[in-house]
Amino acid sequence: MDTIWDRIERIARDRHGKPGYMVLQLAGVSSVTVQMLRNGYIPKRPDTRQRIATALGVPVDELFGRD
Repeated sequence: MDTIWDRIERIARDRHGKPGYMVLQLAGVSSVTVQMLRNGYIPKRPDTRQRIATALGVPVDELFGRD
């Protein structure tokens, strides 16, 4: 099964040629949030979801799906 971190890693490498943690940290996502994402955490706050999706260059729904 594809985890959120698997999707982040794949998109980051395909679109940016960098690991997911690097793309997210360059966009201002905290290292704590990155670690939580690696452990399967899916953010609830819309602004956090938007920041992650924007950093990766994808729509929020593509990354997180619809609630």
